[in-house]
Amino acid sequence: MRSSLFAILLAVMLLGATDPAHADAGAMTLLTVGSISQGLRDAATGLQTATLTAGGEARSVGNSLQANVQNVLADMDAKFANRSDEIFTSLAGAERQFMSDARDLIFRTQAAAKVIAPVMGDEARRTIGEADIAAYNTSYSLPCRTQAPRVVYWTPSTQIAQGEEIIVEIHGNFLGFGVAPRVLVDSKPITQFTRNDRIIAVKLSRELVQRITEKSSIPIVVEGLQRRVIEPRRFWFGCSEDLEQAQNMSVTVVLIPRVSYRVSGRVWATYKTWSDPFVFQSGTLDQGSDNCDTQQEVGFQVCVADPANMRTVRGDGAVVSASKPSSWGTPTLSGTSCINFPAHLGGSGYDTFPFGIKNCKGSAWLKVNWNAQAQRHDLHQTEPLIFNQKLPIGTYSYTVNDQQQPTGDEWSWHYVVQVDQMRGSQVLQSESLSDAQMDNGSGWLSTIHSGVLTLTLPNNTG
Repeated sequence: MRSSLFAILLAVMLLGATDPAHADAGAMTLLTVGSISQGLRDAATGLQTATLTAGGEARSVGNSLQANVQNVLADMDAKFANRSDEIFTSLAGAERQFMSDARDLIFRTQAAAKVIAPVMGDEARRTIGEADIAAYNTSYSLPCRTQAPRVVYWTPSTQIAQGEEIIVEIHGNFLGFGVAPRVLVDSKPITQFTRNDRIIAVKLSRELVQRITEKSSIPIVVEGLQRRVIEPRRFWFGCSEDLEQAQNMSVTVVLIPRVSYRVSGRVWATYKTWSDPFVFQSGTLDQGSDNCDTQQEVGFQVCVADPANMRTVRGDGAVVSASKPSSWGTPTLSGTSCINFPAHLGGSGYDTFPFGIKNCKGSAWLKVNWNAQAQRHDLHQTEPLIFNQKLPIGTYSYTVNDQQQPTGDEWSWHYVVQVDQMRGSQVLQSESLSDAQMDNGSGWLSTIHSGVLTLTLPNNTG
């Protein structure tokens, strides 16, 4: 019955505020030591349930938080035995602060249980870590308890090295005692850090970050932290206090290089020139007729087989023999692909005598050796310009100039380029671009103009 009452009172308190700092006076008046204790136990149970199904890292940080919550519950049982009905507002001094911290821990523990997951992100680490820090502070801020520094979490734990300095915040408990510690980054001492009881903030220099070309683990070591030894006095009231050396603490920040690109390929040009004239067809025109009255045009036309890549130049002919009326004309071009060869076959006619008698003056014949000449429009290719280069980190464009003056005609630039998007030595994505496919539809662009090939590449992953 009492547990149910505690749960009801705690529910009233939770309805009164989502944050302990904003609880209304009515809810605070109803709040008892027992309801805070029960609320923290319920939050611890919820955390335990969430931790059982979590991944390895989440289970580790969840178990740490559970242990410190259980320490607070043990302190609560010891300090407030048989006082569960006592109203929170009746408490004073250290007792009131302790219960206020315990009540705040309920909310932090509930929030931690919600973010525990198989894969942990920095925000989840922060939520769980802050709850763990609060639980540890609650327990070890009681009178006459030694306060030892410890590291709970740090952010960022992993970050892309963008080329600028990075501030690493190391969070924990009791980090501010004694003289300034010595901080080493990647085994080298640094002076650029700040600290208080909860946070040591360390600067990773721009020079260090810019040197990252492969995935790297950067150790940060804090030396010279001190713990505050507080013990009950033997013969006097109060506590004695002293500082003594604590063990060194270290964290590791994983820096991932930015995206870079490797480009390789070739640039070349094609063009056409006209070849020297050559005979593409030849033959002999050999015509004759026994009809001495023959008068016949026996010319002909010759055309190239590939008009797109050939053009006629001239035609020649040499008369071997011909009847007197027969003739061979001058060949003429017909357009750019044909040649006309004019020729006439003629006889000398007949002498006519009485009684229908005819005498042939001369038969008709013509024999000519001829040829047709043309030129080919030949395709040529320039010597390709070969390139293979890894671009510096932070460079997302590339230009290469073939530096050739066009010759011939139908000059055309061509290229093929293989682009590898990389993070360190790991290839994230590969694309092939060319004058036939100038972009990949995802921001990988290529253009060529007057022999200058330009690539524009995305910086979409840091």
